[in-house]
Amino acid sequence: MTDATIGRAKAIRVMVAVPNQLVRRGIADLLSSIDRAVVVAVVPSAAEVGERFAGIAPDVLLVDAEIAETVCGVVGEYRPGCRILVLGRRRHLGVRVLRQAHLACGYFAGCDPEADARAALTTVVHCHLPWPGSGAACASCTLRRSLRLPELPLSEREYDIFLRIGHGQGASHMAHELGISVKTVEFHRESIKRKLRIDSAHALLRAALAWQVGDYSAR
Repeated sequence: MTDATIGRAKAIRVMVAVPNQLVRRGIADLLSSIDRAVVVAVVPSAAEVGERFAGIAPDVLLVDAEIAETVCGVVGEYRPGCRILVLGRRRHLGVRVLRQAHLACGYFAGCDPEADARAALTTVVHCHLPWPGSGAACASCTLRRSLRLPELPLSEREYDIFLRIGHGQGASHMAHELGISVKTVEFHRESIKRKLRIDSAHALLRAALAWQVGDYSAR
């Protein structure tokens, strides 16, 4: 098998950039079972992507979320048409969303079932669009929607306060910045706890911190 053709179909060249060696091997094995996918490079760091990306010119890049922001900058500079799939260890990308998320096709978590990972990989390998975000078909793609944060059953004000809790702000600080009373802030905090089924201030803080990094979603 060459990287030019698989049978009569054009092969899709895939580069895997994941620091963890066992995860790299598992992903490479999974890709080997997907029609037309040919793994042309497996690297452990953003630095190696920068060194080898231009010469390899892959069609698809699978990248760990921890190095994705740096790597996406490299991809955007050298090959804007490369389809990027982000792999993470958390439920979602979190509030600190990749600033170049518009360059990525989607996200899947290492804790997802193998069938979901295979479906995500198959979708990005077999996509016929020239680049992420090109056309209505891309906008409606289930994989593309995986980049979005999960929905929380909170009002806009409650969500703002939930984010501020995750940033470590106390009630007095929030009240001052939002131009409301501390009593109103506490009212919203209680409402958030009720809606998210959280039973203590400590549990609320843990949930808000976990949301920031992608480890929390509403039940």
